[in-house]
Amino acid sequence: MAPVHAIATIAALLDRSEMAVRLKLKSLNFESHDLAGFKAKDLAELLHVTIRQVRRWRQKGYLFSVNGRITEESFTRFCRTHGDKIPKADIDDASRLWLRSYGLRIDC
Repeated sequence: MAPVHAIATIAALLDRSEMAVRLKLKSLNFESHDLAGFKAKDLAELLHVTIRQVRRWRQKGYLFSVNGRITEESFTRFCRTHGDKIPKADIDDASRLWLRSYGLRIDC
């Protein structure tokens, strides 16, 4: 469930503490990049914007993070409601398809 759900969600579903889930993930050799959500720097790179811009979107409430990672749910909502803020001209075809899977209206 780690690649899909946030640690807090997994803990609630399994009726365990977040620390127990973190320790189990560590024992299973999960890396932080294997966890659900996005780091601000990775999202900035994918969208061809600055890290500062992604942080600004978080401050404005467009994106939400859990445990320092932007949730996929909030990114999906962002793509659907604030997709006009993403500079689509700079995005390659593979990234366009990926963004469409998150609900962004974009021509391929």
